[in-house]
Amino acid sequence: MDAAAERLAGRLRSKGIGSGALVEVRASRTERLLVGLLGVLKAGAAYIPLDPEYPAERLDFITGDTCAVLELGDAELSAVTEDTGEPNKPATASPEPDDLAYVIYTSGSTGRPKGVQIEHGSLVNLLLAMRDLLDARRAHRWLASASAAFDMSVPELYLPLVTGGTIVMVSETQTREGAALRELIARHEVTHMQATPTGWSMLLDVGFDAPGITAITGGEALTLTLAQRLRPKVGRLVNLYGPTETTVWSMADEIGPETDRVTIGHPLANTRVYVLDERLTPVPARLHDVPRPRKWSQSTCRSPYGGFGPARGSHVTAVTAAPMGTASPLSKLGFSILNCRDSVK
Repeated sequence: MDAAAERLAGRLRSKGIGSGALVEVRASRTERLLVGLLGVLKAGAAYIPLDPEYPAERLDFITGDTCAVLELGDAELSAVTEDTGEPNKPATASPEPDDLAYVIYTSGSTGRPKGVQIEHGSLVNLLLAMRDLLDARRAHRWLASASAAFDMSVPELYLPLVTGGTIVMVSETQTREGAALRELIARHEVTHMQATPTGWSMLLDVGFDAPGITAITGGEALTLTLAQRLRPKVGRLVNLYGPTETTVWSMADEIGPETDRVTIGHPLANTRVYVLDERLTPVPARLHDVPRPRKWSQSTCRSPYGGFGPARGSHVTAVTAAPMGTASPLSKLGFSILNCRDSVK
């Protein structure tokens, strides 16, 4: 796989595609997908993942919205994965922390897809934080079940690679069939798996029981009822929270065996989190009856606090719940803040 990614990177560089360029990767969920993503990164460019299973209208919008110089599909990636005997030129790209790694499209607050630009420094910070959080090792086997166009795919594709683990790729069809997915997890001795609460519910409904697995949940609110159903069936249960703009995950909490509540826990490494009232003023701990408090997450590259996380160009300085012209006292500290638009308790 690494050799194929090197070949692809060499071909891209020979076309003048490198730092600052955007390349669309529209591939099915196989090893070819990883070759495409890694090849683009090795060339120094940034990728835009497109899921072939997504509606044509959405894909057309994204293609029209970007300035991608090339699209890589299954056909192009199949050709490069074959060992043709062509010599691999050593990768010359050495990205800086603020170089772009990928652009992922979310639905946006209006339903119109919105491109979120993630830099290498933010990506590396996420992987190092999750490595430490989960004690990721060579012996671990990760299920890669999320679409590459969904940011949950980022840690399950890259964390095994940077820690020497194994990736178990799952097709789109297999992710929809609970019994088949349960059997695949057992057959491949998967040790780590991410899924939304909906995905975990589907597995529990077909008798999922894997006491050795680390279950990671996020993307939706985890209810106490589901947590109490899932926790006895797995070795560890970790609840994660984070907007796409803060590079997949920004907070984490491990759910214990006798849990009586579910929280989103504590910030990951190099991330700061603030709860502000409608005047954008930090709310003291244990203060009750604050009108619609907002959770804000801050972790800015080159900030005085050395934080990493938010997407390029994602910082805002006002929240819709605040009166027009209201300035946050936090702005005096010299960093930007990202409005997560979530209420917290």
